[in-house]
Amino acid sequence: MAKIKINGKAFVITSGVKFATLEKLQRYAPETLETVDKETKDVIFAIATGKSASVSPMGIVFNDKNTDGFARVTIAVTDTRPVKEYVTSEYSLLLVKLNTLEENINAAYEQLEAKFTAVAASIVEEE
Repeated sequence: MAKIKINGKAFVITSGVKFATLEKLQRYAPETLETVDKETKDVIFAIATGKSASVSPMGIVFNDKNTDGFARVTIAVTDTRPVKEYVTSEYSLLLVKLNTLEENINAAYEQLEAKFTAVAASIVEEE
């Protein structure tokens, strides 16, 4: 489960998913990092990894990881409201969307790893 930690005039969103897991899914199964509207098929929320941090109502780009390897992003607050009030008001829905998406990510990663394991087992070297 993702969490938000306030640190002075900034806050950190730490994912409940490891950065390496997100990178691998982004490369081999990017659709698992998206929430899609069932009727319109439009992407309504997505997460990714990248060099530049980004947080918007449409998604998050994680650009860092903590010491345990979990993806994170740090955002500076320029609003004049108290930071906790601002973060609660502006980012609560984003955190709900992120947590909902993350519920399925670890299962998707396990399925991908099982496929890689099966493929690796089918590769033999001739002597």
